[in-house]
Amino acid sequence: PDPRMLEQIAKEYADAALAYEKYLDQYQNSKNTYEYSYSYAETLYYSGRFLDAATAYEKVRDSNLDNKYLEDSAFNSVKAYEKYLEAQTQSGKFKEPPLPADGKVVVPVTPIPLPDVMAKVQKAYDAFVAKVPASGRLGTMQYKAAEIDFKYLQWDKARPRLEQVLTTYCKEDIGANAGNAILVSYTIEKNLDKIEEWANKLKT
Repeated sequence: PDPRMLEQIAKEYADAALAYEKYLDQYQNSKNTYEYSYSYAETLYYSGRFLDAATAYEKVRDSNLDNKYLEDSAFNSVKAYEKYLEAQTQSGKFKEPPLPADGKVVVPVTPIPLPDVMAKVQKAYDAFVAKVPASGRLGTMQYKAAEIDFKYLQWDKARPRLEQVLTTYCKEDIGANAGNAILVSYTIEKNLDKIEEWANKLKT
């Protein structure tokens, strides 16, 4: 696509976002508030303001006015955070820790504090799971939330999350991935009893 055209489209979305923002500031309880709040989040997203978009989608997701856009806003808040992280990673401003592997993590393992934005992403995954329990995306969201704790070496939090994914999706790849992550964490810690326990669990 023509970069100038993309720039023009982004500018039009930015202008629309401004118009929605003014309207929502002036008419906080109008019959259009819910509809316009979702449109506002969309214009923020398509004008590249991903963090603002995530927050705006969350307001729609958690709104008591209606639930027409509940699933869309729950999913889009996740997507907006992911797009933000992607842009930050590409510009070199953000670097997520790699998946832990035996020999690559210093023992004893020291948890890495979650950056604020990662805590928000994890909350967005958790909110999706809580608010859209019938979605086919549930397992992916649960796994991604667990994977954040796993990557940041917060294994006391990661293991129960991963075990839940394994229990629920034991016949699927995502369940196998969760089980393997638990086994890797104990392998890194050289916890022989747990390695044996989990190796046996994963065979059954």
